[in-house]
Amino acid sequence: MFRFGYDFYDDGECEIVQPNGTLGYDDAIGKVFQIYLPPWWGELLSKVNKKYEILSVGQLSKNSYKEKWIYILEPLGDPYGWLGKYKNKNFVKSLFSGISELALKNIKEDKAIICIWHPNESPMTNHLDINLFEEFHKELKTYDIKPSSFILIYGNLIGKKQYRKWKKDSKFKDDEEIKIIEFQSERHLNFEKKWNLAQFHLDTKVESTFLCYNRCMIHSHRILLLTLLQKENVLDKGLVSYPEFDSKSFNNILLNTFRLGKGIRKELLESMDIVKSKAPSVVDVDEWETNHFDTSYPEPYEKTLVSVISETNFVQDTLFLTEKIWKAIANKHPFIVVGNYKTLDYLKREGFKTFHPFIDESYDSTKSYWNRIVKISKEVKRLSGLGQYERMEFRKKIKDIIDFNFKKLMNDDKDIEKMFDKLSRVL
Repeated sequence: MFRFGYDFYDDGECEIVQPNGTLGYDDAIGKVFQIYLPPWWGELLSKVNKKYEILSVGQLSKNSYKEKWIYILEPLGDPYGWLGKYKNKNFVKSLFSGISELALKNIKEDKAIICIWHPNESPMTNHLDINLFEEFHKELKTYDIKPSSFILIYGNLIGKKQYRKWKKDSKFKDDEEIKIIEFQSERHLNFEKKWNLAQFHLDTKVESTFLCYNRCMIHSHRILLLTLLQKENVLDKGLVSYPEFDSKSFNNILLNTFRLGKGIRKELLESMDIVKSKAPSVVDVDEWETNHFDTSYPEPYEKTLVSVISETNFVQDTLFLTEKIWKAIANKHPFIVVGNYKTLDYLKREGFKTFHPFIDESYDSTKSYWNRIVKISKEVKRLSGLGQYERMEFRKKIKDIIDFNFKKLMNDDKDIEKMFDKLSRVL
């Protein structure tokens, strides 16, 4: 039995009044911590027939259970915010500052653990000027909590390897290890129940070569991707969404991140100006405030040959797959991933199939950011040059792959069971 404790829980009404860690301040709710970002952990537990209950910290502290109970912190967004690092807009003093004295007492007495539930994002180990693992260990020391009483469940699929490498040479090398479970929750959104998914028909003539969503353009690789597609004269061959964007730092990014010479930077800046002049570009929803990770429209998938998935991360030292990949699989769409190094390799290790040789996937094993994104843009250009007969043949060849991936996504809950089994062993 998994038991989750909340400081602000009404045992009589059986409802969570506030997320854990909010210090009881109204203005902190939703700013640093949250509850139930879909798919929430209760839904996942039910999906694999694991029993759980939610109680107040007070109620849990009155009982002795065989297993420890879980004080769950569900941080939102930027780790700087959860760690209390922003000087002028902090809603918490530090990560554990909102945990009640009673909960801390239970944790120190080995009756409970702190669990950071963050499987829907993947903050880098080194975030701005902090190291996430170092901050966790410092916070544990400050509150006199054993590292073994802390568990991090998050979406960085190389996080455990990075942690062990960091710890070996850190000032905390002799401390106990914290527990890390790599898991991505958005893989388990209830796709069929929530959405009207696209239908794949071999005799459908697709109108555009590719579908590429870029609702959030703060990521430099997304601007570069669209710029390269414009430079290759194929941007108008796709259904591409992007808002108006600020390009002031783009030249510095090309110089410092991608290390490009003056000549190529000049060409790219000219193409980028054309991209910018067309903003905003709308595919489905002409509204830019909502994060549409939890919505899906079938028509864009049905009208296009492939998805060009511009992931959240590209140059960052992490491995993270967002809902965009799972949406493509759920909508029976072949894909090219503009994401972290060896993203496709991870998918294959998880038992999914990718699209080589029908799509050139050599980009996935290309470490150089620049070479990787250039390979992607060249492959999009090649696909954009296919005639109608060639497109029909392409769809015939990849049909078995998309059917296989769809069935696996809808029916494979093994990684959920594995994740909760690991958590159970900690308890």
